[in-house]
Amino acid sequence: MESSYRWNGIDLEAVSTRPVAPVVAADSWLVRDGHTVALEKHVARFSAAAGAPPNDFWTHVVQKIPHDGDWFPRVERLAEDESDELYVTLRPAPQRTQTATVWTAPEDPRLTPAVKGPDLLRLGTLREQAQHHGADEALVLAGGYVAEGAYSTVLAWWEERGEVWSLDAPRVPSVTEQVVLELCPARGLSTRLVPATPTDLAGAELWILSALHGLRHVTQWVEGPPVASVSALHRELQEEWWGSAVPL
Repeated sequence: MESSYRWNGIDLEAVSTRPVAPVVAADSWLVRDGHTVALEKHVARFSAAAGAPPNDFWTHVVQKIPHDGDWFPRVERLAEDESDELYVTLRPAPQRTQTATVWTAPEDPRLTPAVKGPDLLRLGTLREQAQHHGADEALVLAGGYVAEGAYSTVLAWWEERGEVWSLDAPRVPSVTEQVVLELCPARGLSTRLVPATPTDLAGAELWILSALHGLRHVTQWVEGPPVASVSALHRELQEEWWGSAVPL
């Protein structure tokens, strides 16, 4: 069952509902039986966007997360009543998948592309549009270049080149992407930051990454370029990504 809490400066106090207010910054991560991947990176990303909360805040957040079952907690700084307030929502983790289909969004609605949180509702609308086109995720273009998914980051794998491309475009810095790219050198894989149009990605194996799913293999780009079939590398990196999880 979902539950919400407000930081009162000393502790997290339960609230019946999370207020409807502009989101200054937000972050979420998967917790499975008390283990999670790179929580320190999520803390750093949230702090950079929202201003660093006191250390006691994070201590209390971790204490609230159950150590059994699958959870997807969310922290937010909300602009409420002319001040910013910190909220935490404990949510059971949604169903996760290993594959996804994508669709190119017709517009870029983001107002703060480098910050996770303020654009989430607008990006959620894009994902709903993608579903109407038979896809799971919408890919956002910035100046004709692929930037990111509505709720994900895109990586391209060129098996014949031994290269993994991350996309050089305005977007939220992805924690899952950072972890995966850190795994690549040990496998002898080179990584490149590349501005890429949809046409530039034709024939690549595409993965969309998030803290909930890890790496999902893109099986189809609806009304877009052809993509490569899944390789063993996808499964191996997915296992290594979650294999880096540590206890809370």
